Amino acid sequence: MPRKKVTLHHLATELGLTIQTISKALRGLPGMSEETRADVIRHARARGYLTRDQKQALHVDRIAPYPVLQRRFLLLHKASESSFNELLLQGLHERFREFGHTVQQVAMPDELRHDQFAAWAEERELLFADGVFIAPRIGRELLEQQLLALPLPRILLNFPPPEAEVDSVIWDLYEAMHQAVRHLRRLGHRRILYVGDTDSQRGYVVRWHAFGEAMLELEREELRRAAEVRVEKATEKGIGSGAVNGAANGTGTGAVNGTGIGAVNGTGTRAANESGTGAADGTVNGAGDGTGADYREGDTRRYAPDPAKHSTRRDPEGRWIEELAELIRRERPTAVICGIAEEMEPVYRVLMQMEEADVRAGVADDGDERVGTVAASSSKPNKPRLSFVAFPSEQHDWLPTCSRPLLQIRATAYRAADRMLWRIANPQMPYEHIRIRGTFQAGDTTRPPESEQLT
Repeated sequence: MPRKKVTLHHLATELGLTIQTISKALRGLPGMSEETRADVIRHARARGYLTRDQKQALHVDRIAPYPVLQRRFLLLHKASESSFNELLLQGLHERFREFGHTVQQVAMPDELRHDQFAAWAEERELLFADGVFIAPRIGRELLEQQLLALPLPRILLNFPPPEAEVDSVIWDLYEAMHQAVRHLRRLGHRRILYVGDTDSQRGYVVRWHAFGEAMLELEREELRRAAEVRVEKATEKGIGSGAVNGAANGTGTGAVNGTGIGAVNGTGTRAANESGTGAADGTVNGAGDGTGADYREGDTRRYAPDPAKHSTRRDPEGRWIEELAELIRRERPTAVICGIAEEMEPVYRVLMQMEEADVRAGVADDGDERVGTVAASSSKPNKPRLSFVAFPSEQHDWLPTCSRPLLQIRATAYRAADRMLWRIANPQMPYEHIRIRGTFQAGDTTRPPESEQLT
């Protein structure tokens, strides 16, 4: 049956539902379970059915809903990178199947040099494709520049480099890191250790910067709340606003000024932090929170975590994983964020080995918020006491249900397919950079710090 002749009646018959239910599901109206709605939408896509609104949206974007010409696209990726390429391919297939287009994988050899690229591209007939999708972690910068210079429609599935003339679509790692930090802080964690490469890929840089900004933002919020509490208490005692304003001139409560904002007051000074009164709870004062935080002076007031207090250095021999246990014992975090999916398993293994060693030794250290009191036991622990957040593309069988941002990799590819068709139909329009936001899944690997559980 031709795709354009598929009707609501066909969909209803094939799914065993009423026409009214099919119509409501496709229009987003209530009256069914979300599982039924998902089944209807999935079946309608597979059959090529489009609602009036969907046809209208395609018309506005100058995209033919039932194209006569079948196009062929390529997904270019590094041969050794496979953790997310399958999800990208699934998303592209899912969307292009609705239009009758195809997409093929092309693996770029890891040893390919930029001076070999032209011959390799000719051999793989890249220029005969209708468009290319460039996956993350291509590798050498010169190779990526050559891909971005190809004379055909291109979509970058990554954060774009400066001045890149290309549309980009990427799962939102910046928002994901903020979600991870906020989840841990809501549980009561203040000493959070970051584990991950911070400079070899643009996405790694984004994670590290987002971690620092998320920590600073939450500390500022806590300072403001503490300042507001002090203002309220001062008002209740009848001190009056004049005394509160006087706090800004060095009377011993330097965290409070006329605006009620805490130690972060726009002047760039940190006298309140140094005096120990910048934070009402005595824990938010520069580097004193154990995370390696420090306020770098200047107008930008950007948070700059100290790399020496986190596991960010990487070496070809892999010594960083051997040094991780010592770093954890020295910095005494209550939670760990592993920002790189490929490093998740060795990091979790180190946490489990430390836990097993502590259990065998019957560790008891009342002064350590991480350790608390552990009774000696011959049983093997099933998970570490340190809370653990990671950034995998999917849940792994060897790991308990992991607390993690749900990275929208497949949805990113689906959206990128739309962007490719739009770019072909609108070559003169400005380039756009799109980030696909996911939600956070609270799993079994995070909980309040152990000292909070014991009190």
